[in-house]
Order: sequence, then structure tokens, then C-alpha cells
Amino acid sequence: VVDGKVIPNQHGLAESYLPNYPDALASVGRSNQARLLACFKELVRAMGEKAAASGAPEMPYRCEDYQNMPVSGSAHQPDLVFVCRGERHFTIGAVHMPLEAKVLRNTGDIDDEDLGQILYYVQAIWQTQVTRMFVPVLFLHGSLLSLFVFTRNESIRVNIGDVFVAADEPSLDAHKPIGTTLLNIYFLLSLSPGEF
Repeated sequence: VVDGKVIPNQHGLAESYLPNYPDALASVGRSNQARLLACFKELVRAMGEKAAASGAPEMPYRCEDYQNMPVSGSAHQPDLVFVCRGERHFTIGAVHMPLEAKVLRNTGDIDDEDLGQILYYVQAIWQTQVTRMFVPVLFLHGSLLSLFVFTRNESIRVNIGDVFVAADEPSLDAHKPIGTTLLNIYFLLSLSPGEF
């Protein structure tokens, strides 16, 4: 996101200005983390709208903000959660994929406190969704988005890529990888819960 615009990419998933993004605009007085999450949530919304306008299937998930309140019926407070569109009750049992965010630009390392927070959400999801074979978790640290997939006895981490670039980035070449990252995010969010 640069000066209120999503950087264009060659696939058209985010190639328009975003004039109606109240969450991102309202974030101007918020903490850096709240602004980061508002921009990410808007990015997901814009991708979904653009894909729907092109005839692609609707993403089966809805992004919900829980940074300032716990998920209903629990003490868990992930930054954002992705729930299936058909879910009416927002409990930890309805969460398909949580997202944890940290503002500091990171080299890709995750500290023990952040990993512990992520594992706390994964454990809560498994306690309420006992048939789940794995739990995906997105971790947004600075502009880098990573995907963790936790099974009952191991975990896998994949860096999806940078989602944002600095507004003062002089080279357009720095913006090109964002198109690939957006496609990867859209791919993950378009898979049904049975597939992902």
C-alpha cells in the first residue's frame, strides 16, 4: 500500500485505488499495529471484490478483527481471524485460521513469545475442533507474511512474501514480488476448509 493505493500487479487482483476503505482511513490515530492490520484487512477485502468482479469464486472465508476483544466465549484474542462465511457464531470453535501480527520489520525470525501466542491459539482451536488434522496460522511481521501449518506432531513454516513496501521505495522492481504474494494469499483464501 503506497499513499492510499494498493500496488498494481500483473494479474489484476489489486490494481485499483481503494477509495472506500474506512477501516484503513480510520486507523490514522491508531497504533502502528492497528494500522498494519487495517491495511491487511482492506487488502483481503479488495482482493475478494476484484476476484468476484472477474468471475472467480467467492472466498469461503470472512476476515474478522479481534485485536480489541476476545473471541466470544474464550479469553483468546488473535489479531484477525478467518472464519467460514456460513458461520453465524463467532467462537474459537468457528475459527479456521488466526492471524497474529507484529509491527517490527523482521528478518523472518520469530521470537519465543510470538510463537507461544500462536501455539496458544492453535491449542484452543484443537480443543474445540477435535477433528481438525492441521491448523494454518498467518503471521504478519512488518511487511512479511508467513504461513505456519501445525499438525498434531509437527509444524511447517513458509514465508509467503512481502505484502507491503515502504512508501518511499524508489524502485518499482521492489514492488513486483507483491503480485506473487497477493496471488499466494488469494490461493490460500480460496481453498475450502476441507482442502486447507
